[in-house]
Amino acid sequence: MACIALVGALGGASSAHAGTYTVRAVSPGVPTSHGWIGDVQSLGSNFVSAWSTGGLVGQFSLPRTNFAPGEQMVWGFQSDRDNIVGWSFTETVSGIAGGDWNTLASSGHGPWLVADVPSFNHGAHNYGFNLPGARMVTMALMCGGPRSCLGSNAEIRLANVDVALSDPESPKASAVGPLVNGIAPLKGTTDLTVNATDENAGVYRAQVWVDNVARSSTILDANGGYCSPVSGTTHVFIVQRPCKVAAGGSVTLDTTKLSDGEHQISVVVEDAAGNASTVFGPAPRVIDNVPPPVNTERPSIIGTRSVGGSLSATSGVWTGSGLKFEYQWQRFEANTWRSIAGAVRPDYTVTAEDGGKSLRVLVRASNGDGTTEAEAPSVAIPEPKGTVLPEGTGTGVPVQEPAETPVTRTQNGAGPVATATLDAKFTDTRRPTTTMGWGAKRRVIGTLLGRDGAPIVGAKVDVAVTSQLMDATAAALGEVVTDVHGRFAYELVGGISRTVRFAYRPILEERTHTQRTEVTARVIPKVTLTADRRKLRNRQAVTLRGRVEGAPAGSGKVVELRAYDGGRWRTFATTRLRGERGTFFYRYRFTRTTWPTNYRFRAVVRAEAGWPFVTGQTNAVKVHVRP
Repeated sequence: MACIALVGALGGASSAHAGTYTVRAVSPGVPTSHGWIGDVQSLGSNFVSAWSTGGLVGQFSLPRTNFAPGEQMVWGFQSDRDNIVGWSFTETVSGIAGGDWNTLASSGHGPWLVADVPSFNHGAHNYGFNLPGARMVTMALMCGGPRSCLGSNAEIRLANVDVALSDPESPKASAVGPLVNGIAPLKGTTDLTVNATDENAGVYRAQVWVDNVARSSTILDANGGYCSPVSGTTHVFIVQRPCKVAAGGSVTLDTTKLSDGEHQISVVVEDAAGNASTVFGPAPRVIDNVPPPVNTERPSIIGTRSVGGSLSATSGVWTGSGLKFEYQWQRFEANTWRSIAGAVRPDYTVTAEDGGKSLRVLVRASNGDGTTEAEAPSVAIPEPKGTVLPEGTGTGVPVQEPAETPVTRTQNGAGPVATATLDAKFTDTRRPTTTMGWGAKRRVIGTLLGRDGAPIVGAKVDVAVTSQLMDATAAALGEVVTDVHGRFAYELVGGISRTVRFAYRPILEERTHTQRTEVTARVIPKVTLTADRRKLRNRQAVTLRGRVEGAPAGSGKVVELRAYDGGRWRTFATTRLRGERGTFFYRYRFTRTTWPTNYRFRAVVRAEAGWPFVTGQTNAVKVHVRP
């Protein structure tokens, strides 16, 4: 039988990283077929074993108060494989009145293994154990002898009981859908169907990653709720086999929350232990959510309405971006509108042929998603003075509704605002994305140009930001103003990962933005780690403490603790962020150091959906241990 090594006070059994998952005792209990067992080696009579609030309880009950050597009360967990690699709990003992009581831990059937657990009445104590791969773990309150034991409802109560199980195999998976099969640009909401199998912990979830950030996460089959992790966790469940061996489902990616352009996209399937298989990518996919143009305010004609006068057409106000405009002037004659040859520019000089007739202009707006046409209200051109009309010909001007009275509007900037194009990039990458450290600054340079690259000067560009927290919404930050070259600048200072949107309205009184562009900053967290002791002996413990700057309060984010062993970094335990300052700690006891050794530790915090950072890690912390 393998020995159990006491490794210190834990917040949970080592888990929540790839290859390991946790089974947690909760109330009410689950069927014993799922691993939890009571009275597995109990001897004697008048025992009570039950689920208590948040854990397990075993009791030597009244009216008996005297118990013979060998009588014992046992709680435990039994797996169907030799895959138990960690065990932690909070233990309370009460009701002991005298005699040779023992509280003992075991990693299976056979002689009890003393685990330094006190055998006297005491309040809550935390314990944790690393195991090489056991099939059963048990905890007992027993009368060890040789004397009898006295007690009044003597009991052992276990809370916060976590059992860590290993799973070395990754799931097998496939995916079909436009996201992985097509080459056409993606727009709106796109779905894909994922099917997977996993023989051990079972198939847990599928995720869509965009530019190294998890944007969508879906549990493929909740398995009656067993495959849904304990609240606030990602790989902690209440049964031994939480997820189904085979599962499938639909995964959705909302591309409207991404900036247009090329992104690196991958699809990953995880089992309950965090083992991941990539079923697609990373591969480039183009996002294009530019809608077909829609005219929200008609074009208009301004200028001198007489022969020889100059008229100009405004393009009107349109939705969409990347718009290009075409113009066609028309004349009303012979009871129909006819296009004027060569009159295809916004400006038009009224000719003698237009006298006594009406003119209008058609405006066609086009982008990558189509073409839409709108017409300006017609204007009447009077006959030149002194013109004698043939008898009975009339004026040649069709009967029309009264011309619409123009509404006074404030143009946003000087220049060709109706044909504006908006663009923004980070100066360090010359792309709309960048990766930056916590507390760093990044500068964004943008341009607002009209037709033929002419600058739009003094325009106000609205600025809003959306953090990469789950379900975050955009928050307005104010505005920037373009200079004489149609350029503007914006500086990101510190903070979490976020997307900044720049939007332009050609008319200040209008609420609709005709141009939008986005930039995204991915932030590497600042993670620190210290050891309370740098030199110690075997059997002594070190406390590792750390912090993630800027972590959202109450996030409970998993922190992996890793040690350098055998030429590579290995995860040996996990803990979680606590409180509002994003701190964490873990106490580790050295038990197997037989010669002077320098140990190196570091902490890793990984990217996941709803966590506003990319993966980050600490520098190595060295601890010297002597036998």
